[in-house]
Amino acid sequence: MYFVNDLPYLKAVRKKAFLPKGQPISQGNLIFLFSPSIEKSFEMINDETTVPNGGKYFWYFYNLLYRGTIYGKRYLYRDMKERLAIYKRVPKETNIRSYATKPIISGTEKRNTYYELARYYEIFNQYSNKLNAVKLVDCFWKYFTPIFKDQYGYLDHKYVLINANNFKDFKGDKLRDQLNNTLFLIYYTLWKQFDLIAELDIDFIIYANGKIMRFNPSKCDEKSYRIYLRELKKIYSVATVPIETIAEEEINTEEEEKEEEPTVKFKSEKMSVSKKTALPIVDKITAVATKLSESSKKKIEAKVIHKVSSVASTMNVDKIKNEEKKKEVVKEIQKKVEDEINTDEDVIKEVYNTMQKEFVPKSTSRSTARDNLLREEQKKLNIKGSTLKSLETQKDVDIETTNISQNVKSTNENTKVIKFNNFNKTYNDKLLNKDIMDCFTQLNNKSIKMFIRNVDVEDTSDELNYKETWTVKLEDENRNRHTIKVDIPKFLEYKFLWLGGNRKNIKNQMFFLPFVKIDKDRVLIVSNYNKFTIQRVDTKSLRGLSRIETFIQKSDSFKDYFISGNTFFENKDFITAIEYDEFGKSFRKFHKSQTTIYFSQVEAKHEMEKKMIKTKSNEMFIGFEKGEPLILNIKTQKDKKNRGIVDIILDTMDETQLKEYKSIKTPKRLMHTQITTMKQDCPLIIMLCIWEGLSTVLKKAKIKYRLGASIRDMKVNEDYIRFKNCYLIYEDDIESELLINGLKLLDTPSHDIGEYETQEVYLPYVEKKYGRINAINTLNNAYEFMLGSIEISLLKDMNLPTDIVSLCIHANEVLCDNQYDNELVQTHSRIRCNEIIPAILYDKIAKAYTPFKNSNGKKKLSIPQDCVIKEILKQKTVEDYDSLNPLLELETNHGVSTKGFRGINLEQSYSVPKRCYDDSMIGVIGPSSSPDGNVGVNRSLTMEPNIKTARGYVEVKKDNLNEVKDVNLFSPAELLIPLGVTRDDPVRTGHSVKQSRHTIPVVKSSPVLISNGSDEMCKYYLSSDFVVNAKMDGKVVENDPTTKIMVVEYKDGTHQAIDLGKKLAKNGGGGFELSNQLVTKLTVGSRFKKNDTLAWHKNFFKNDKYQGTRLCVGTLAKVAITSSYNTYEDGTFVTHGFSEKATTEMCFKKPVVIGRHSNVSQMVSVGQSINTGDPLIQFDDSFEEANINVLLNSLGDNEELKDAVISNNKNIVKSKYSGVIEEIKMYSTADLEDLSPSLQKIFKRYYDKINNRKKVLKKYNEKDGIVYCGMMINEPTGKVEPNRYGTIRGEKVNDGVLIEFYIKHQEPLEVGSKIA
Repeated sequence: MYFVNDLPYLKAVRKKAFLPKGQPISQGNLIFLFSPSIEKSFEMINDETTVPNGGKYFWYFYNLLYRGTIYGKRYLYRDMKERLAIYKRVPKETNIRSYATKPIISGTEKRNTYYELARYYEIFNQYSNKLNAVKLVDCFWKYFTPIFKDQYGYLDHKYVLINANNFKDFKGDKLRDQLNNTLFLIYYTLWKQFDLIAELDIDFIIYANGKIMRFNPSKCDEKSYRIYLRELKKIYSVATVPIETIAEEEINTEEEEKEEEPTVKFKSEKMSVSKKTALPIVDKITAVATKLSESSKKKIEAKVIHKVSSVASTMNVDKIKNEEKKKEVVKEIQKKVEDEINTDEDVIKEVYNTMQKEFVPKSTSRSTARDNLLREEQKKLNIKGSTLKSLETQKDVDIETTNISQNVKSTNENTKVIKFNNFNKTYNDKLLNKDIMDCFTQLNNKSIKMFIRNVDVEDTSDELNYKETWTVKLEDENRNRHTIKVDIPKFLEYKFLWLGGNRKNIKNQMFFLPFVKIDKDRVLIVSNYNKFTIQRVDTKSLRGLSRIETFIQKSDSFKDYFISGNTFFENKDFITAIEYDEFGKSFRKFHKSQTTIYFSQVEAKHEMEKKMIKTKSNEMFIGFEKGEPLILNIKTQKDKKNRGIVDIILDTMDETQLKEYKSIKTPKRLMHTQITTMKQDCPLIIMLCIWEGLSTVLKKAKIKYRLGASIRDMKVNEDYIRFKNCYLIYEDDIESELLINGLKLLDTPSHDIGEYETQEVYLPYVEKKYGRINAINTLNNAYEFMLGSIEISLLKDMNLPTDIVSLCIHANEVLCDNQYDNELVQTHSRIRCNEIIPAILYDKIAKAYTPFKNSNGKKKLSIPQDCVIKEILKQKTVEDYDSLNPLLELETNHGVSTKGFRGINLEQSYSVPKRCYDDSMIGVIGPSSSPDGNVGVNRSLTMEPNIKTARGYVEVKKDNLNEVKDVNLFSPAELLIPLGVTRDDPVRTGHSVKQSRHTIPVVKSSPVLISNGSDEMCKYYLSSDFVVNAKMDGKVVENDPTTKIMVVEYKDGTHQAIDLGKKLAKNGGGGFELSNQLVTKLTVGSRFKKNDTLAWHKNFFKNDKYQGTRLCVGTLAKVAITSSYNTYEDGTFVTHGFSEKATTEMCFKKPVVIGRHSNVSQMVSVGQSINTGDPLIQFDDSFEEANINVLLNSLGDNEELKDAVISNNKNIVKSKYSGVIEEIKMYSTADLEDLSPSLQKIFKRYYDKINNRKKVLKKYNEKDGIVYCGMMINEPTGKVEPNRYGTIRGEKVNDGVLIEFYIKHQEPLEVGSKIA
């Protein structure tokens, strides 16, 4: 059976080609019936000779609502009756059924469907019959392309079916007549206007008289028109003569019909001189606002005519008989009236308000309906057991608490409630999936909207990576579909990652809240996308103060009213206003007549005390006026008469002084706010206007302004911006001045005010500032993505604006005073950890959106699948996990830094003040810090930091120290040094904490004698490398002695596996590894309670019936402080007994790489004792040829002959250490059957050992992967691919095998050993 999608492109063939049946059968296909009538469409459906449907098509769909515009002409049809009549005919006249009486095709429709286009074709012909050739072709594709590209349920495979016999009558003298044939219109488009269809990706199936051709515009080029014409001739002969006889010259020289441009029309044939004179003025004024209503135009027209008549009457135009002179007078009248109209405030406002509305983008009702449908459908999507709708409503949650009072023996009540250990767990369970999905749902509201059609999450873990792959299918508003596939790491025990064959730990990050003021003149807006710095530029002063200073220099008499001085630093301890502080930089006091102003708050407070004046917390006393206190509102910086300090001073001037003051020009450069982005500074208002236009910014900033024709009536407390067609006059308060002063840096007098609603007017500034004009795209992307869903939720919690423009305006407001908290204050920050994963994903999608948007949606939106994991591994806060000892793990998990994703990563940023310990850190961050170059950079959270929610909000309790407990004050290492941190000096404590991170286990260790309970509490913060605690009540159901796996069953039916075998742990910089092993007292059938300790590390913990399971810090020993000949500097001697008790067991790794065809004649086994120099493995790799190995195998058991063959080619790898073989690990780059027989036996035993462990676990967890019942088994049981350099685990293997031997060696204390 031959199908239309088997047809070659642009090749007419004589074949019977079935319509595609779909996959699954009868699903996924949509056929557009392009025909001139319903009857012709029915014939196409019933056709069995050329394109039969094979009985695989179900539905016929006829649209209900037709609405749109064809070259400026609007149409609206609702074919309810016609549709019902046609639907009744369908089952009678065809072999398919009518589609359900719905207005559109269902968003879940899958079954093969025909889509009727006859009515569309009829409407197009009706509204385009007067268009010239070029415009007709342009309108045709603009009309039909959106229909072809729209999304119809799950009908992803679309075809346009055209019977050429339905388009015969196109012979005519003119090109325009020829274009009435759609097939000829396609030919003309390919020839002359190919760019109209170059991106249209849909198959047209054209057929007639037993011949058929497939054509797809996106697979053509500018020369394809010749092939199209040649193959079309083959389909039917009637196309030959008319097409051949049209010459290129005829098309090129075709006279275009002129379309009338919209102008103001008047019904009257005869016009008065006033009206004729007025019309050009009306057209000129209204040209800038193309959407000015007729009523508005008529108002302006009436006003112009009235003014023309008034002026004309004074100049006696009607009495002038000389035509040339009359023309000159008319021109003079027009110029005079135009100048008057351009300064008419009512006209200016009418035009400006209309222009504002022009730039508000509107969606078509068709698009909006489809968008709303997709928006609702995506809410039903299921993501890992939760609907998207339920994830969207999830808010920040408090961290869960765990009460362990029944499970510990300590008498310290502070150590019996655990919270911080649930920080990551709460985030992962409640917010992680929401944050990941929000990265995609935020695309719903971007400039090109995108909606989620489907989400699939699949575990794609392998031996080297524990991860899942998210496949998100999207559809944009242009009905194009996109797929984003991205790997997201999965968590082990809520806090660890397994990536690239290494366990990783994400360090806690102290991350700024989205909006913080960290200096008197600086605000930061921080997000996962970028960081904006908004700064007050005060190299120049405020307008009022600048004019006052100029006036003082000119007026010697007025200068005497001021006492010079600088009080700025005196006022730093007081809450003041920026205008007050600016005066304080130059003056101490102003006194004239009955008005006194103190610019020193020290003097002002002294006067308040003398006169017993009281103020509210938001008020500031500054002096007296007529014996009454002058009090400013700190926020508004105005007194009760709504005056600022400049206004109060102006009120003391006489008329002459005031007139002289008004005559002073304001300098162009004044104090203003600027924003820093892309390493460039830009006045804040310019950036905001680029994003949203001048009128929106003025509205959001609540600036009181008016448009004026002149500034003659401007008040003293007003300022202005001059535009080409008007003046923007605004009330000059501090907030307005700081914002609008930046606009004065533009050449506004050269442009109409309406132009500042578009981005075009700012392009020269952007090019000059950023070096390239396309930087506007980056700025627009920052506007769209600066605030993601996480930042918006945080801003809501802070009661701050949630759109970037309003937030920047709020920054401008808070820069009106000099009050701030330094950046170390904890109320500026929150603590985050696992949240960086969706943060990185958000950033990657946002960066990918820029080229997609710049292509106007033509490019596909996609990101590299591994981009999130790659970016995670680059972060300074993501480190290899080192399970050397519990103290190291505790300090690592509690570690915190301002470094990390979107953090402060430059070393030079860490000045001395930034390394200090702020009082607000009490209860959150431990007092000790690393006593080296990282002092104050790498810090540690306290055992139980006052973190309130999963978003990491901290609770500062520096003013309520009685509420702070020991577990809130000190880090884990500090608490585990009893009586140390409260008595030792900070440097000594820092050294002790640092040294404790390097502790290694000894064979005989004990808990401390004096405890604060932290040594028992700490087990709830540790991973299963050191201790396992019960999640809830349960029992032991299996304890396999061979595989060393114990499985417990909880009361909810879930299982947890506990590895009781030996686990090798690398000691970061020590050059050796440790063999960790858990022990337990439980047996099969043993029952336990929630939070009971199920298993613990054999060296680091001691389990006692009366004292519980407590951390062992080392060997307890009696120490004599005495002077002896054996004591020298920090060296001394120990007893043999103490030396043996403090013995450490270290494992040394010996990697061996051999060829896959090598014969191994001898190899040690796990548990075997060896001495220094003993062979670990003996093999022959001289003969890598397979036939040599066949020869050796054919010798059977004849060892003498074998030795004779390979005696001179043996390789022996010897041990450098004495001890016991603790473990052997193996990795092969070849499949088992491709190894030599000896290697096959060795590797099969190794693989069987691993598979036996998996077999035990699969009884309780059938799902394949690398984690079973919470226990990871990542040892390979087959071929391992080396990296691109041919290495595995750091060894060059190429196509061989790697065998790692681990020798456990005991080392007692000896000369040179260090103890602490």
